[in-house]
Amino acid sequence: MAEYGFVLDQDLQFEKRKIYNLFINYFGNPLLTKIKDSEGISVYAAQSAAMLRDMRYLIVLIETDNNPIGKRYKLSELPWKCLQTRTNQEEYNCEPFTYMPNSKNPYDTRMLLKERKPTLTSYVNKDYKISLCLLHTDDSTQYEYGDIGTLHSALETYQAIIQIEI
Repeated sequence: MAEYGFVLDQDLQFEKRKIYNLFINYFGNPLLTKIKDSEGISVYAAQSAAMLRDMRYLIVLIETDNNPIGKRYKLSELPWKCLQTRTNQEEYNCEPFTYMPNSKNPYDTRMLLKERKPTLTSYVNKDYKISLCLLHTDDSTQYEYGDIGTLHSALETYQAIIQIEI
């Protein structure tokens, strides 16, 4: 194969790259800062610069790396296993970013109810090999979120956890 050149990202499947690009384009490829290592995982975050009182973060989890806390990478440079949009009480020392939420194709793809639990509602998607959980903010009900939603609406709750199912 070397006689024809080298394959870039040879370990990255086309479907996985498609999913990475979906989120890179949605959030505008922000700069994320490594905020901690925990139990075999390195955590990177960026703070949404929306003018809200809440501390909203884009968080990605990757296999533990050797980078020091504070190291920064673009979202496109991180081989994440899990991407989260979270509202958090804890303030992280990370870069702010801005983006324009997009509710048009492909972000209008339907998220279909998989399961309801006391603390979260989980969804699947037929267009992309992802699973999504929305964390409940109201402990008194399992019905905080509907049976069907869109990827865009889920991301904008800032209670979303997304995993690639490849």
